[in-house]
Amino acid sequence: MSEYFKTTFLPHRARCLVCAGDVLESLDGVRAFANHAQPSGAALQWARWLHAHGAHVTVIGPQIKKFLSADPGIEVLQSKSQGMRSLLDLIESLPDAYDFAFALCRSATLSPQCSFLHKIKAKDIAVPLEISVRPNASAFEALRRRWPTFGYDFEGQLSFHGPDSFDAGPCLERLRALRGAASSVPVQYARAFNLPNFSGKHIIVTSGPTAETISTQGDVLTNFSSGRQGFSIAWIAALCGARVSLVSGPTYVTLPAHPNIEITLVRSAEQMLYAVHERMPADGFVAVAAVADFKATVPISSPHASGAALKLSPTVDILASVGYMQARPKAVIGFAAETTNIETYARGKLFAKGADVIFANIVGDARHCKDSSLNQVLEVTAQQTLWHPLEPKGQVGVRVASALAKLVG
Repeated sequence: MSEYFKTTFLPHRARCLVCAGDVLESLDGVRAFANHAQPSGAALQWARWLHAHGAHVTVIGPQIKKFLSADPGIEVLQSKSQGMRSLLDLIESLPDAYDFAFALCRSATLSPQCSFLHKIKAKDIAVPLEISVRPNASAFEALRRRWPTFGYDFEGQLSFHGPDSFDAGPCLERLRALRGAASSVPVQYARAFNLPNFSGKHIIVTSGPTAETISTQGDVLTNFSSGRQGFSIAWIAALCGARVSLVSGPTYVTLPAHPNIEITLVRSAEQMLYAVHERMPADGFVAVAAVADFKATVPISSPHASGAALKLSPTVDILASVGYMQARPKAVIGFAAETTNIETYARGKLFAKGADVIFANIVGDARHCKDSSLNQVLEVTAQQTLWHPLEPKGQVGVRVASALAKLVG
């Protein structure tokens, strides 16, 4: 570890400002531009390390309070929304009292010229869809104008931008063993019900978002999904005795630990499709993943050029590929995130995808999407429509298990 960092920086009780979280630029009601080029969770690891070594730490960014609620002594200031403009407003409102800043949030280098109010559906548009984009503002530059600032270089290493430069890369290596915020499925919700017996059954569950590369600078088109709902369903199915194949997109949430769960990590919709088909045959398939339904026809190579056009084409349809496959599972269940006309779209998806059940819910602007432990779903089958109350995701998982049991026997 850098001697400068140990002997000069921390002993003076430095006042440190850490900019953390994922900054999203909304494309429509459920999708947003993000950036996955930088390490996930490193900002919070740095904040905890700095605090543990005597620094006064303030963490700012979107949707970060939930990660630091168990860290007394670290001040948290959360921006009002998920976008860069809200973060910049927060930075501008801060006093000059900090000694150093850490620009460690993950933010897209691209931003759509305009965003759509409702979810874009491939069947309703011309293909490819052309989106005008512009260079995004930079939290790093906003911080650097006011304080000596640490930020990531293009190789993902932490470097210092101020009067005295030094290489703090080794510090990052020391932090890799630290863990971010964990998520667990509450056991009490599973035990409160008479759960089915899935012994001898094979259930495949997809979860989390997918990420489609849209620029050579690491920008991706993704859905704001934590993966908690899919993890809950996988865990409850395993608790019921099933052999579970969990296929997850990139997420910061701790993966469910159960001996019956086999986990496969993927990134894109195409990789998820391949992983699902590779694990067939199965008795049941539950498509919970928030798949980015579009991908770049050609990724943008110069994201800082004004007036660039991003051409998007549909990604593969994972749910339909399983719903209409020859060796179809007995149970095919899908999830639908909608911004309007939830029952109409859910019922249309039920038949278009060849599903037996669709669980649908209303979502808002991707910049303001709440990463919650609660969910409210509409359960749609060919025979009926059921509205369920707002409830823990673990309890929604129990409902899915009940639906699976009716179909797989």
